[in-house]
Amino acid sequence: MSNSAGEASRSPISVCAAILIFAGISAVGSYDPGLTLACGVVIALAAGLLWRLGHPPAIFMAVSIQLSQVVTPIIRANVLGASPQEVSLLHIGDVAIATWFALAAMLCLVFGLWAGQLGLRSGLAGQLQREARSYSPENAFTFCIMLILLAAALDVLGSFSEGLRQPCLALSHVRWLGVFVLACVCLARRRGYSYLAIVALFEVIEGFTGYFSDFKSVFLVLLVAIFSIRQKMTPRKILAGLVIGGILLTLGAWWSAVKSDYRNYISGGVNEQVAVVPVEDRVAYLMDKAFSTDWSVIGNGFDLLAQRLGYVDWLAATMRHVPTHMPFQGGAQIGSAVLHVIEPRLLFPDKPPLPSDASVLAK
Repeated sequence: MSNSAGEASRSPISVCAAILIFAGISAVGSYDPGLTLACGVVIALAAGLLWRLGHPPAIFMAVSIQLSQVVTPIIRANVLGASPQEVSLLHIGDVAIATWFALAAMLCLVFGLWAGQLGLRSGLAGQLQREARSYSPENAFTFCIMLILLAAALDVLGSFSEGLRQPCLALSHVRWLGVFVLACVCLARRRGYSYLAIVALFEVIEGFTGYFSDFKSVFLVLLVAIFSIRQKMTPRKILAGLVIGGILLTLGAWWSAVKSDYRNYISGGVNEQVAVVPVEDRVAYLMDKAFSTDWSVIGNGFDLLAQRLGYVDWLAATMRHVPTHMPFQGGAQIGSAVLHVIEPRLLFPDKPPLPSDASVLAK
């Protein structure tokens, strides 16, 4: 037990080293080598402080999603051989300064989360693997299907009342517990992968047939499971993570390339967030798009995905706009958003909806 706990308490040194090496290579010949290296250092620090081998890297995964929005414009600029300002979508404000500011904010978040985990690193390693081995893939598959059906029932229940919509939507995420348990059991027992493939395929198809296409969640859950179930950073584990990450990025690029036409099709051309086309027709439309996809479509999709992820442009524009043209709000907007969340519509039926992002940006 002590050996497992000690082993699981180690940081993923190989991952941190790979991140720093990649950042160093990317910095060579880039427009701003210092900023590129800083991006790599912050990512490596996040991995080293928030991820312990043998523990679910859920916190690191959440921080990584936020970090991707900060560093993606720098990566895109380096790939295109231009400065971040030249490839900016808005060309408003200084993207480099905004990136430094965002990296500093992410560092504060990383150190804060790391401090919150102090004292929670011992005695947990190996427990997940032992528990996963005590179940069969068949039982885990049944448990997963039951939670998926429960989530579907909650979605239907939430559609009957605005007051129930938010709590039911939150409770419906219990489905991912089933996917996580199934993935851990299959990985620990090293069998039952067909069950996992069926569930993953179902989640991808269901995600793509929706208006917003929430297909990425199942891949994120699988990534967390892969790096949770075994304590050592083996080549097989790294390869599995790279394969799933590559599939996720490729699907995201393809979706970025086709989503405008697809949303226009399923909404009946009304330019609203509704789906009036039957599911079978949506699947047929997506299949036609998939078979007609070539490398130019994927390449354009990757560029669109990078533009979609990189929110630093908006931060740069905000830093230029405030307080020059708009005074500081004293946290009013953040406060209203937090208050909106803690006031359930079930108890506050007259709660007004939050303004859209477009309305906020237009001010």
